[in-house]
Amino acid sequence: MNLHKQQGFTLIELVMVIVILGILAATALPKFANLAVDARASTLQGAYGAIQSALTIVHSQALIENQAGPTGAIELEGKKITLAFGYPDAEGIVNAITLTGDISWTTAGVNIGFATGVADSKTCQITYSVAKDASTPASAAIDASNCS
Repeated sequence: MNLHKQQGFTLIELVMVIVILGILAATALPKFANLAVDARASTLQGAYGAIQSALTIVHSQALIENQAGPTGAIELEGKKITLAFGYPDAEGIVNAITLTGDISWTTAGVNIGFATGVADSKTCQITYSVAKDASTPASAAIDASNCS
């Protein structure tokens, strides 16, 4: 009697494995699909924190150096920061922080937008508003509603 040992898998076994892997992939994929969106929103949050910190540091230094008037300038870490009422102006905030990666500054009047390189950056941005007078400090507003 000549016995043959089976080698490899049958077609049915291979099809079943492929079906099971397909089901697992279909259930796991939606959980990982939004990672890029979350990453852009997190990048925006990090930049927002950097802007808020820069506002505090620059304003504190401007007060120390008596530069709280309508115009002025201070130097921090070798960079000239131009001021409006003791806060960074449009050029000053760009010099106050360093942004790298897939992010960019865009200017519109006295506002500076920070976008994460998405197609519709109007809904994934930080808008920086320059101080208008001594009683209205500079501010930043974040909109991460659609960082897709």
